[in-house]
Amino acid sequence: MNKTGIKLLLTTLSVGFVLGCSRDDKCDNSNVIRFDTSVGGVNTRYTRSTITTESFNAFNVTALGNAAAYFQDLGVAKQSDGSWQTSSTKYWPSYPLSFYGYAPASLQTKVNISTTEQTITGFKPAARPSDQIDIITAYALANHNSSGGRFVLDFKHALSQIEVLAKNGSPSKYTVTILGVKLGQIPSTANLVFQTANDGYPTWSTSTGNASYIIKGTTPITLDGTVRSIMFGSDNFLMIPQTLTAWSGTSVNNGGAYISVLCRITDELGNLIYPSNPSKYGFAALPVSQTWSPGHKVTYTISFYANGGGAGLIDPDPTNPDDPNDPDVDTNPGNGKGPGELVTPDSEVPISVSVNITDWLSGADDQIDIEF
Repeated sequence: MNKTGIKLLLTTLSVGFVLGCSRDDKCDNSNVIRFDTSVGGVNTRYTRSTITTESFNAFNVTALGNAAAYFQDLGVAKQSDGSWQTSSTKYWPSYPLSFYGYAPASLQTKVNISTTEQTITGFKPAARPSDQIDIITAYALANHNSSGGRFVLDFKHALSQIEVLAKNGSPSKYTVTILGVKLGQIPSTANLVFQTANDGYPTWSTSTGNASYIIKGTTPITLDGTVRSIMFGSDNFLMIPQTLTAWSGTSVNNGGAYISVLCRITDELGNLIYPSNPSKYGFAALPVSQTWSPGHKVTYTISFYANGGGAGLIDPDPTNPDDPNDPDVDTNPGNGKGPGELVTPDSEVPISVSVNITDWLSGADDQIDIEF
């Protein structure tokens, strides 16, 4: 069985505040808050929108202490020489501070950091994956005596990164050509709650409001027996972490989640199997129910016609969510067959899903195998 990695996206952005005296007009420049940053690397494929060492150039930070805000949404920007500069000078007070950092700064209108609430409210990934943003958040509790006036603010990725790979398990019998991949019926609006431990991750409220997302190519990909990406470029999906409820896989659409591949399938003689219109492509779907965790990259590998399997199920909503009138998409791909019915003839084995999720260890992969 082909193994596919859920590769942990665990890049930590370490930001050191160099602080040294009480808030006092007599403090000199040597006691001004200063920053050093570093980004730990991981061996994984980044989506274009992911914040990396090179792209991390600004963040906002709020400090709470003594039952009040000490400063709010202070901007911190990287300078041309690689140093960091705050938008205004701040000094240590006599009491400890809780620091909450986030990026990008464009989230500011959704951020609420006070003594009673530390949230990003009503977040929803952009409709187009190329417009989706990576979110990083951080927390630290420190005072002017912390490690000689220095402490670490560790930023963690708050979203889940989703990549889809595919292969053809029987290329001598079937030709499978791919033009796109869709995440269907994903609950997509939720509130983030900032972490409350220096090395912790943020948490999310229960997501609501289903939405579907598509990455569509311009040049079709013909699958063979080698696993390959079907993301058509450098973008992966950046989704809200959650435990998915799967689509029922039947004609009854329960609103559950699924992955759907926009494909065209012919047999070894060139006869069209799917969709019904030979000049178009049709969506072939499979239910998914995994848990997406903050800071994880989840990679699905979809195997067409592997181990006697088939090509999935007819999509419960066989349209392009970005363009319902997409001329490349057959919106009646089953030629009379409805959602949840087999894409391939009735003699084919129904879809099978094998999931093996293990505890993540440094240098190891979690694994999810999905076969039609």
